[in-house]
Amino acid sequence: MKLLDSSAIFNLFINGKFNVLLSSATIPLAKSEIGNVIWKNYKVRNRISKKEADDAGMVLFDLIYSMEQINPVPVSMITLALEKKASPSRFVMSNVCNECWLRSCYG
Repeated sequence: MKLLDSSAIFNLFINGKFNVLLSSATIPLAKSEIGNVIWKNYKVRNRISKKEADDAGMVLFDLIYSMEQINPVPVSMITLALEKKASPSRFVMSNVCNECWLRSCYG
């Protein structure tokens, strides 16, 4: 099973890969982020029309609710950062967040 973010969900949707979407998982945040992706593709990139944005939003929200939702178990990022002897930089914290996510999903 694939774990998809909102950008991947939108691109698969645009390319008609519905079977991949329905056999994949996402995180609860994707429900919020998909609106941003649609808006950006309509307003910023001019990739879709307003009607397409409205229609896509309705279908995408239904698709996201049909996908398996992965709810991460909270892990202390500071504890993990200290465990890794990481410096508190944005890049390192981003990597720590990714590692927290992976640990919560896959143990």
